[in-house]
Amino acid sequence: MKIKKLVSTLSMVLAVSFCFSACGVQGAQGEQGLQGPQGEQGIQGPQGPQGPQGPQGVPGQNGTQVTIGENGNWFLDGVDTGVKASCDCDCCNGNGGGNSGGGVDEDGYTPVVRFAVTSDLHLRESEPDDFGSRQQLRNLIGTAYRYSESQTDYGKLDGLFFAGDYTQNGKEAEQTYFFDYLNMFTKSETTTRAVMGNHEFYATYANGSSYSDASMTQAPKNFLKYSGYDSVDEHLEINGYHFIFLSMDEYNSYTGSGEEFFSDAKLDWLDTELKKAANTDPTGKKPIFVVQHESPENTMVGSVGNSGDSDLTKVLQKYPQVVDFSGHTHRPLTDPRTIWQGTFTALNTGSLAYLGITLPGHPNFDQSGVAATNNKGSWENGDIENAVRTGGMYYIVEVDAENVVRVLRYNMFTDSLYGEPYVFTVGDTDEFKYTIDRRNVSEAPVFAQGAALEVTSNNYKQVMIEIPQATAPDVVQYYRCEVYKGSTLVDTVYRLACTYYGDASPSIIEAPITGLSASTQYTVKIYAVNSWAVESKPLQVSVTTSAANPTTPDILSVRFNSDGTATNMVTGKTLDKDGSPSVASNSSLGLNVATFDGNSAYRYTDMTDWYGVMAKGFTIETYVYLSQKPSEGNYVDLFSNQEVGGFGLEYKADGKVYFFCHAGGSYVKPSVSVSTGTWLHLVGVYDGSTVKLYLNGSLAQSVSAGTFKAPAYYARYICVGADPGYAGEIDCAFKGKIAVANLYSSALTADQIKTKYQAF
Repeated sequence: MKIKKLVSTLSMVLAVSFCFSACGVQGAQGEQGLQGPQGEQGIQGPQGPQGPQGPQGVPGQNGTQVTIGENGNWFLDGVDTGVKASCDCDCCNGNGGGNSGGGVDEDGYTPVVRFAVTSDLHLRESEPDDFGSRQQLRNLIGTAYRYSESQTDYGKLDGLFFAGDYTQNGKEAEQTYFFDYLNMFTKSETTTRAVMGNHEFYATYANGSSYSDASMTQAPKNFLKYSGYDSVDEHLEINGYHFIFLSMDEYNSYTGSGEEFFSDAKLDWLDTELKKAANTDPTGKKPIFVVQHESPENTMVGSVGNSGDSDLTKVLQKYPQVVDFSGHTHRPLTDPRTIWQGTFTALNTGSLAYLGITLPGHPNFDQSGVAATNNKGSWENGDIENAVRTGGMYYIVEVDAENVVRVLRYNMFTDSLYGEPYVFTVGDTDEFKYTIDRRNVSEAPVFAQGAALEVTSNNYKQVMIEIPQATAPDVVQYYRCEVYKGSTLVDTVYRLACTYYGDASPSIIEAPITGLSASTQYTVKIYAVNSWAVESKPLQVSVTTSAANPTTPDILSVRFNSDGTATNMVTGKTLDKDGSPSVASNSSLGLNVATFDGNSAYRYTDMTDWYGVMAKGFTIETYVYLSQKPSEGNYVDLFSNQEVGGFGLEYKADGKVYFFCHAGGSYVKPSVSVSTGTWLHLVGVYDGSTVKLYLNGSLAQSVSAGTFKAPAYYARYICVGADPGYAGEIDCAFKGKIAVANLYSSALTADQIKTKYQAF
């Protein structure tokens, strides 16, 4: 059943923006203003995703009518805003965008039930640190209703389900926002339900830790409190179809073949409810839908080891009419392996937050996920919780009167459906078509005729190669780049194809080839690899690296421009800008100088591919004018890339500048006392064994150090005038002036640094 509880706070509504990407989606009901939930005072309706009328609510007051005029501008209550309704899809006309407006009608297919299912929203307690998950929730509801109501054969959304990890930590603020929002902006005809995933147990209770006895006991009680549900697990019937929702109640109970997430009592309940559902259908052809967070082991991609539950599989395999939905593994819905049919049908729901990408055929990451760190192909192995927000697809599931199941993948990046729907029947395993045998007939990826690799930069330690995207019926998953010196294979580099963006995937992937020698010829062969590890024929290119030139900045050399922008002279690319730093010519220096006001900075975002080179040594250089000392207990960052790793120049209230460098398990930080009101030449050097700080050409301090550690995935950019923040913002911005900001992939010597200082 759907619970409508009195919303505890209305403030969140006032800040809601329902525009999706650049399409400016106009939500139904927004034109006249929402009716107040449960009879409260009418709330001014935000222009959003199909905001429903609250049951027994009074009409909303002063709703804002949002329309698009003949001139293409947004109009508010008939007044021209002067703002173009930028849109390259049909959503501005209320048609749902892409191929969502006309649906995917197949011959004679008319649904009798429709529901959306997703997982892993990871909504966080603080909206500034939320990584956009609140907006994803708004987009989900808006697009699901818009698609459903645009279908002429059957225009309802009967269910909206979350397969766990709808919060990041299960905290009160996270749960309250999620359920209040879900209850407020879904319609009475739509059954909503969430189950508990492992993240709902992260909140600690009675001084215990996550998954402690106290946590495992208290978290379900809080789940019931905030959701308004009568029970943690539930068996519902919607339009004659059975839905079983199962929350985990165990964790970290490892067995020989995997991990247990469900107690015997919980699995017995599931078996009993499945048997009840099965007994209502003597034909065995009617699908029974099961929703839980963790995967049944050894089914879809990512369901191996401690990401799957073998005992769950044993229960589900008794019922070939089961269609199971799980989350947890964060695998992209573009991967055809996210649907599996064997003894039953299982689908992974992906994630609305971040994704773990597998590299099929890779010696280490064939099943385990790696974290995407940008949309150019970069990735890291490790914690993916704060990586690039790559999740943006969910399922819309339909069933017709003949019990044919149709699973559509909705892509919120493009506001349209992605690929062909999965269409299948259940009950007879001999008729299953989404089996593991698909890999035996999978076709190899192909590059377009005439496609070629392009070398876009040539440094004596690194070359950058652009890869034109290949195509494949089963999706290009990644690129394997083999590097040869003569006939000898010297390195293999792997790059993601970024197909998790669906139709919005980039057309070019960048492959940095690092660890090279100066003035040396290399041949690079690049293979496209699909989701079943089938490879294309290679593209190849030969390149001779440039001569060594360690005293020239080869990563970043900032030039400040009179129009207030900044350019990296190494690549010619414009840096991103936060706030409004100003730029003016300084005749005594013969340079343009940027002035920062404590709320502004420039950021260089192409750092990711340099950290491997920098692990052997690097140099950071700036020429800076410090206007004032930070207040007591505070500090500011001048030129920095620090966030759980990385490096940067920091100015503290004690009157010292520190060179922070995470090397050897913690930050090493040589320092030097400085004066305000004068120009300073500051240079930090890491040479693989020591961290050094130079002031005005002289060594100030040297400290022994270990292995360099790059910053966290979400902070793979360097700021001029500040430091990267936790949620993609700038932090610790300073007031003062900067004339020079350079970054080298080599450790400059004392003589080289003195020469550079003397040049000012």
